[in-house]
Amino acid sequence: MELTSSEDAFLSALVVAKESWLRYAVEAVANPSSAKWSDAHAAWVSLSECAQREDDRAAFRAIVNHLLSGLVHSMLVTLDGGSVLSETTTLTIQDAEGVTLKSFLHEYWPDYSD
Repeated sequence: MELTSSEDAFLSALVVAKESWLRYAVEAVANPSSAKWSDAHAAWVSLSECAQREDDRAAFRAIVNHLLSGLVHSMLVTLDGGSVLSETTTLTIQDAEGVTLKSFLHEYWPDYSD
């Protein structure tokens, strides 16, 4: 089944957000003083000290990317009615024209997240 332009735009916006946070995390490990947005400065310093080699930073990037992708997937599952929330309520998302987005967008996330 094809995605509507609104569904594609929604998933693409989630990719941009995920990639932004991934970039912030990678930059903060390389240079903890760049993490002005974070309240966990000491943690960034500690991680930076552990990730001195390029291989370490690449591993950190891979793990954070995996975790962020998993978080977005879980949020989409919740929106799609596949979580404990569905025992009490369900949610729908509509675009500006009132068209309801599909209730299985989480199935499309792997195509967007990589």
